[in-house]
Amino acid sequence: RMTSFTSSLRPVYNYLSEHGVLYGGLAQQGEKMAEFLDAFWGAIRDECPVVFDEGDDYVIQKTAGIFSLHSILRDLLFEMHKESLRWTRENFRREFETMPSIVTPSFWGRDGEAAKYGSMKGFRQLADLLRAERDDANS
Repeated sequence: RMTSFTSSLRPVYNYLSEHGVLYGGLAQQGEKMAEFLDAFWGAIRDECPVVFDEGDDYVIQKTAGIFSLHSILRDLLFEMHKESLRWTRENFRREFETMPSIVTPSFWGRDGEAAKYGSMKGFRQLADLLRAERDDANS
């Protein structure tokens, strides 16, 4: 689990590093990453608490969820930065309005759409599905 979680963070870490958001030693970088992750995942929890409260019934905190959502987080960091939006819990919640599946429990259920994606290729496809939802909402 820890290996999957840390591997899933690679796109977020790379984006933040490339744009000078992460600086200093590993401890400082870790604190900054934790700040953004807390805001992002906290926003999901605010909107969709059941997937955390009954986590065994949902794949959002499993490999499919973390890989696809950290890929989406990287996109959101980029888009929000372009729009001069701070990376806060409230702003992430607003961004989810264009991707309602992220905060729809049935999407993440054991028999839901997200559960159909069980490989690295599948996790990319799941992220692409969420991106398409955002693109449709913004067009």
